[in-house]
Amino acid sequence: MSNITPELAEKFAKKIQFKAIAEIDSNDLDSLINDYFGFSHRDGYESVAENEWSNDSQYSFKIKKENLDQWDSRSLEAAKIGKWRNISLRPLLVHLCNEGLIPECEFVVKVSW
Repeated sequence: MSNITPELAEKFAKKIQFKAIAEIDSNDLDSLINDYFGFSHRDGYESVAENEWSNDSQYSFKIKKENLDQWDSRSLEAAKIGKWRNISLRPLLVHLCNEGLIPECEFVVKVSW
């Protein structure tokens, strides 16, 4: 005998959220960022090192099209001329979203080496 009532089913339906989630391996992400900005793959952007990420982990970013604040805009301009050190990954992802290269979504970066 089932304990599922229409009210209980509706309660479950209201609590469960569906999201668009994009996943990418950190090495693939680095390669795409380096290709986009024209960075050398040998000396280019490395998300794991820049963000001090651990092996066998994943990191999530909510990405949507938006204007970057003044600090992030300056960091992005520095990245465009190869001075990418200490730039957060999120502004890079937002910029790529604004350019139409990645979708608005929860963006998950998987790390494994």
